[in-house]
Amino acid sequence: MLLLIATIPFLILLIISLIETATIKISYIPIPAHAIQNITEEIVMNSNSVCYDLGCGDGRILTALYKRYNGTGTYIGIELATWPYILARKNTKKTHIQIKKQDIATTNLANATDIICYLCPELMADIEEKAKKECARKTKIISCDFKMPTLEPIKTISIKTDQSKRGQYLYVYEI
Repeated sequence: MLLLIATIPFLILLIISLIETATIKISYIPIPAHAIQNITEEIVMNSNSVCYDLGCGDGRILTALYKRYNGTGTYIGIELATWPYILARKNTKKTHIQIKKQDIATTNLANATDIICYLCPELMADIEEKAKKECARKTKIISCDFKMPTLEPIKTISIKTDQSKRGQYLYVYEI
């Protein structure tokens, strides 16, 4: 009986995740570990920096940045799916990283100095348009694997490994 009671929250989360996957049509796919170090090397955080991770998943990129810069700056993760959101909240519990459960489309990026995204190609046009409208000049955007449709990257970094077909390139943009 106790085992049954203990599995109920897990089953509820599983059902919510299945419904979300069917309705928002986006799956949680963690960024490959080798890409994280490369991303943290491209972003320089200072006390005025505000870094957004759009579709932050379990918060691993923001956590790595936070550790690298000893928490200097502001770190904000945006995640819509329940399960990754819960993981991100758990993984960033002992930090000042903010994890928000909201849609990227409704997130105001006006104060962003840096934006990270590992999102499906279908969302990249929306991210590009949103960034052009909301972000200040010199805002840096780093996308893993997927390019923006019209914005030209200022830098393309090959991060290919034999172990993974994901995490092949980082595209660095500046608005």
